[in-house]
Amino acid sequence: MRIFEKVMIALFILGIVFQLSVLPGGALFIGISLAMLATIYFNFSFLLFNGLELRNIFKKSNYTNLNALDVIITFFAGLSLSIALVGVMFYLLVLPGSAIMLIVGKGGLFLCTVGFLILFLNKKMGSAKRSLIRIIPVLIICLWISTLEKYSWIEYRYREYPDYANAYKNALEAENIGVEEANRMYEILEIEREKMEEERNKRDSQ
Repeated sequence: MRIFEKVMIALFILGIVFQLSVLPGGALFIGISLAMLATIYFNFSFLLFNGLELRNIFKKSNYTNLNALDVIITFFAGLSLSIALVGVMFYLLVLPGSAIMLIVGKGGLFLCTVGFLILFLNKKMGSAKRSLIRIIPVLIICLWISTLEKYSWIEYRYREYPDYANAYKNALEAENIGVEEANRMYEILEIEREKMEEERNKRDSQ
C-alpha cells in the first residue's frame, strides 16, 4: 500500500506540472491521485500510520501492540487528511466547496500535529513519526492555499494568457447570476480558449 501511496503522490506532482504547463491531462491526474489518497487515508490510516501491511490485515498478531488510542487517533488523522486532500483537489480543479473542506481539514490536521508531536517527543506512540511525515506536508499546502485569493491558481496557471484567465473567472462568476449569462460567458471562454490554443501553436512552431 505504501508503494501505491508513493505512486499517487508522484501522479499528483505530474498533474501539477501538466497544469502549470497548460498541458491536457493535468486535471485528470490531480483528480485521480488526490481522490485515491483521500480514500486510502480514510479507510486504511490505522494500517499505514501503525506500520501494518494490508495483506496481514486479518492476522491477530499484528494488533497485539495496538490499543484503542492508536486506532482512534490514527483514524481521526486519516479522516482529517482525506477531507484536506479533497479540499485541495477542489481548489486546484476550481470546484465549489473547497473553502469549507480546507477549513475543516486543516483544523483537524493542526490538532493531529500537536497531538502526534507530544506523543513523538514523549516516545509514547510508534505511529507518531509515520503520521507526521504525511500530515505536515498536507497541512503546509492547506495553509498556503488559505493565503491565496479565490482565483489565484487560475491566474497563475494562465499567467501568459491573461485574456483566457479573465474569461475563465467571469464564466465561473456568471454561474451565480443566471443560466443565460453563464452560457454567454462560456461562449466567450470558448473563443478565448481557441485563441490561446492558436497562440500556443504559434509558439511551438517557432
